[in-house]
Amino acid sequence: MGAENGLGAYLAGRFAHSQGDTRAAAEYYSAAARHDPDNIDLQQRTFALLLAEGRMDEAGVLAQRLLVIDEDAALPLLVTGIQDARLGRFEAAEKSFVALPAKGINGFLGPLLTAWSRAGQGRYDSALAALAPRTDTAGFAPIYEYHAGLLADLAGRADLAEAHFKAALTNQTSVRTVEAAGAWYQRAGRLDEAQALYTRYHTEHADRSLLDGGRQLALGTTLPRVVEAPAEGLAEALFDTSSLVRQGNAQDLSLVFSRLALSLRPDFPLTQLLLADAMTAQGRLEDANDIYRAMNRQSQAGTFARLKLAVNLDELKDTDRPMTRP
Repeated sequence: MGAENGLGAYLAGRFAHSQGDTRAAAEYYSAAARHDPDNIDLQQRTFALLLAEGRMDEAGVLAQRLLVIDEDAALPLLVTGIQDARLGRFEAAEKSFVALPAKGINGFLGPLLTAWSRAGQGRYDSALAALAPRTDTAGFAPIYEYHAGLLADLAGRADLAEAHFKAALTNQTSVRTVEAAGAWYQRAGRLDEAQALYTRYHTEHADRSLLDGGRQLALGTTLPRVVEAPAEGLAEALFDTSSLVRQGNAQDLSLVFSRLALSLRPDFPLTQLLLADAMTAQGRLEDANDIYRAMNRQSQAGTFARLKLAVNLDELKDTDRPMTRP
């Protein structure tokens, strides 16, 4: 690794992080943390970087250590809850999510995670109550309405699902909300309404790389839900959060939330695209290309991923490389 002691590893980690190389920073900081296990700031930095690199098992060990020191530490609580949810322990997951401090991005994320952890316990009324409108989160109302629609749909409450989807689409047509609501209309046999929704989306968004209404309609009434299980709902919430912090230029946090989403739902094309885009921004084109190659080519985002892969290969002057995994 090139660093023979804790101080050297720490300095190398700081430099790597300043250059936006979270992979190298995670390696160096991990080495430094082993030399200085009582340095809480160092342990916290190492923990966040391990998450950004998707090293969940190592991060999980550090999360428990950090919670001993501070039982209200937000990111360790989040990771502990996600680990429990992955194992189907939704009651334990809810305890971690409820304990998240209601400030910053956690004020937005906490209710979503709490709702989906309650759904994992079959408590759909309580789950929907967690997303009830509140003045402190009014700006996020369309996202809460979207998740309420997903929850109601999963619970088999058709009228309620439709009402929430309509509310989410009142002033905007985000790709994921249109995809979910359109699928709901198609499964209900209301293809004309699905087509009208897709037409509206394409009128407002010229780019069809992530959603092609014609392709959706071709599947008729067999189109599946975009979220089929509570763990997938948790991943959806983490994806939404990753997108929000990425818009605010919080690159490291975006990586963390994307990695956590993929730990729950590895085959999640939009999150894979978000992660690969972050890798590309770091100059890690080979790592980004590995993600593009791993994506489901049958998904709507799969074609877009192949275009991004081709661009990266051209940038690397490696156009003879196969577009798919060997």
